[in-house]
Parts: sequence; structure tokens; C-alpha cells
Amino acid sequence: MLFRRNKAGGGLQEAGSLASDLKELEEQLSIAHGDKDVATLRSESLASDLKELSDELNDTKSKLSTLKEEVSALSTTLDESELQRQKVESSLTSLIEEKEELSMQLAEALLTMEEEKALWSSKEKATVKAFEEEAKAYHFEIALLSKELSKVIFQNYVDYLLNII
Repeated sequence: MLFRRNKAGGGLQEAGSLASDLKELEEQLSIAHGDKDVATLRSESLASDLKELSDELNDTKSKLSTLKEEVSALSTTLDESELQRQKVESSLTSLIEEKEELSMQLAEALLTMEEEKALWSSKEKATVKAFEEEAKAYHFEIALLSKELSKVIFQNYVDYLLNII
């Protein structure tokens, strides 16, 4: 039998016992290699997952950056639209006020025209009435003058006839 010195106690150990220890150590080494292989596979799988997640994170960051740019552009457009809306609203208010002012001016002008029309109509009626009265007076005078003229002509005719006889 072979003997070997034991590390721990410094004593001697049998070769058969060493073989069994060696076999046990080989089994433990084999298990450790298996565990190492499993850990390596797990590590590679986690590294692959980490790479995928990192790529997804980079894609998401890129998309987020693009969305931020779009939001910024939309915000600028919204601000410009709001300014334009305010300008249009101000213009509309001004136009409404101007329309009301023009409506009042038109109403005043129409009222003035109606008053002038009534005044001219009144003057026209008075003038027509005065002309009619004057015409009646002239007709009456003409009738009187005609009557006198007829008397004079008749008298002259009678005198003429009397002179001839």
C-alpha cells in the first residue's frame, strides 16, 4: 500500500483513500465546470438581453428626441396660430365697431334725407299752392279784363253802327 502525507495533519494517508478523494474532487470539478458552463451561458444570455435592451433604449432615446423636436415644432406652430387668431379677433372687433359706426352714420344720413325730403315736399306743396292761387288770380283778372274788353268792343261796335246809321 502506498501512503501519502496528509496536508492538514501532516500524517500519512492511504493511496485508496486518495483515489476516492481524487474521484470525488474530479466529480466536484466536473460539477463546477457544469456550473461554470451554465453560468457562462446565463452570462451570455444576460449580455445578449442587455445588448437588446441597450439597443431598444437607444432607439427609444432617438424616438424621444424626434418626438421632442416634433412637440417643439408643434408648440411653435401653436404659438404662431394663437398670435394669428388674436390678430384676426382684433381685426374682427375693429370691423364690427366700424360697421356699427357706419350703420349709425347711415341711419343719421337717412334720417337727414327724410327730413330734407319732407321739407322739400312741404316747400313744393306751398309753391304749387301759391302758383295755383296766383293762376286763379290771373284767370280772374283775365276774365274781368276780357269782360271789360268785350264791353268796350261791344260799345265800339254799337257806336260804329250808330254812326253808320
